[in-house]
Amino acid sequence: MFVLYDVETLPDDLQNLPDNATHKLSFKAVYTIKEVPDSFTGIVFEDIRGELVLRHFNAPKGNVRKIITLKNKLPNGVLMV
Repeated sequence: MFVLYDVETLPDDLQNLPDNATHKLSFKAVYTIKEVPDSFTGIVFEDIRGELVLRHFNAPKGNVRKIITLKNKLPNGVLMV
């Protein structure tokens, strides 16, 4: 089950902003999947066509450990691909 716990506003991330885009929001989302906590950061920006775009970045520490924990929560006989 996916549970979203928090979306935290971060200082403007202009480093990851594409050229000719207008920054709208930088954020960190905190959630769990099958009771395993995780998070990612991202930005929302307006492109040159005026459309809102979401771009997320995820460089978690301990990613392998999270995958092992998720595998341990699967029922017997179920494969995680």
